[in-house]
Amino acid sequence: MTTTIWQGWRLPKLPVEQQGGDHSRARDRLYREYTEQSNVLEILHHFAPSLARGEHDIEMSDEQLDTLLSVIHGDCTGLDLVTRHNFFVKGLDEGVRQLDWQLTVPSPMSIIKKEKSPFTTSSFASLHALDYLDSFYMRYLESGKEPQQEIIQKKYPEIKAFRVPWLFHAGQILYSAITRGGLLNNTWIESLGESLRGTPPVVNINQSETLLPPPLLWVNLSFEKKRGASSETVTRRWLPDPFTGLLIIEWHKKGYSWPKIEGPHKARQQVNHLLSIFYTIIQLPPHNQPSLPKLIEASKTRLSLSTPKFLVNYAVSLNQSPSLSDQAWIRFHYQKKIDEYIPIKDKTGTSNESTHDLTFPTQQNRKNKLNKAGTTDQAKEYIRLRKCLYRRGNEKKSLPVRQAAT
Repeated sequence: MTTTIWQGWRLPKLPVEQQGGDHSRARDRLYREYTEQSNVLEILHHFAPSLARGEHDIEMSDEQLDTLLSVIHGDCTGLDLVTRHNFFVKGLDEGVRQLDWQLTVPSPMSIIKKEKSPFTTSSFASLHALDYLDSFYMRYLESGKEPQQEIIQKKYPEIKAFRVPWLFHAGQILYSAITRGGLLNNTWIESLGESLRGTPPVVNINQSETLLPPPLLWVNLSFEKKRGASSETVTRRWLPDPFTGLLIIEWHKKGYSWPKIEGPHKARQQVNHLLSIFYTIIQLPPHNQPSLPKLIEASKTRLSLSTPKFLVNYAVSLNQSPSLSDQAWIRFHYQKKIDEYIPIKDKTGTSNESTHDLTFPTQQNRKNKLNKAGTTDQAKEYIRLRKCLYRRGNEKKSLPVRQAAT
């Protein structure tokens, strides 16, 4: 190629080093791109030398450009086609901006990657292991046995006998929350224990005058997110499945208290410890006891079989979207205006954010409150605004913008 090539046609620099592994594969990709882009310059040298040289004020019609583009594409397919096309488009765009070329720059090509399947051979194999674990757990529940203290004290001699039942129950809640309740993020799993400590997170509903859905049960999970010197509390409302919900209710009925975490960064160790106690009491063989990451992965696969992908992604994510406030959530769920929203106080007199007595106003009470409050929900202001904008019927009153705004 004897034609001087304009610097706007930028070829990649090839590495000189001879290295193996990833470096070798990256070098092979660059060589492949270099070859295809050089072929484009060779075509321009024969069919449009003025473009190759980078002359000023070149004019090309759309028909001429389409003909040249078809020659450049040739019989290429796949990645080679994308490389040739985008190299040519980028050069034309540089010419239009720098050399005042009068032509229509084609759109670049992009590769749309196929969405990765959430299911693999290994993920389905993990489902078999999870089903095996579930069968052990169900057999233990059906037997009606109490947690055998001897089994735990043999493996963990430091655990006192009276702590075995509630440590096992805590492990049950964690296992059920992960495998059935869609709690699939490590941070939210670690915050579950702290959220369950104290007043039961149950919403009590006053159903005296209105037929309402069954009472709700939720848990407000939270963790501290640090931003430099400051920090903020991130909260997520978790709605447990019925099975896990019953375990949580039973936990509070028995008056259990979640074991405290001593020292920083101990939450993950506590989760693993409680799951290990759970596996030991149901007498699951050691080689069948999954680690926390494997348990989460298997539960994610199971959830993906019956749940839309966006919900699975939300369950796995740390903070994909904020939860509604308690009051807004209840109003949304029951589709009613909340008359009173009073936090229930525990025995120590401390109110719990996630536990409330709710009452919903009747029609008469709502009218009385409107009369007393005057402009509740801006109803009267809305009526007044309509009178300003309309005289009678549908006849519009033309008002100056400034007057209408006031």
